[in-house]
Amino acid sequence: MLDTYLTTPIGTLKIIGNNTHVENIIFYKDPLGDSKDLYQKNVFPYPILEQINEYFFGQRYSFDLTISTTGSPFQRKVWSTLKTIPYGKTASYTDIALKIGRLKAVRSVATAIGKNPLPIVIPCHRVVGKNGTLNGYSGGLEIKEFLLNHEKNKSKRC
Repeated sequence: MLDTYLTTPIGTLKIIGNNTHVENIIFYKDPLGDSKDLYQKNVFPYPILEQINEYFFGQRYSFDLTISTTGSPFQRKVWSTLKTIPYGKTASYTDIALKIGRLKAVRSVATAIGKNPLPIVIPCHRVVGKNGTLNGYSGGLEIKEFLLNHEKNKSKRC
């Protein structure tokens, strides 16, 4: 198991993977506020740190990485569908439920989205309430709003 930390405009991310694929991105919150042990070296043989930095600099609109997600078949189907939401756009939880053919499973879709192990790479921040409201995000609603605004502003220039 390999891991590293990356300082971004939304805070520190802990990135976990192995020699072939990235497995998890965690919004890292140091309870003591002491980040002296954090490091920003790409220990992976693939460009995960570079791609995340490119995303934040507005130079990357999707990720080209081998990923591995651990979840139920339903969760993996939801996560795969999230990757189809275009950069700078949003979809509702109902939209995702419709795309996977499970209209009555909107709550289950929301639960699966909440368990997304690779936020940003699998863009769960692009999912909003039916009326456009921001609902839940593993990094907090402030970060979700930042990511949506970041993409909206960058997509105007594309």
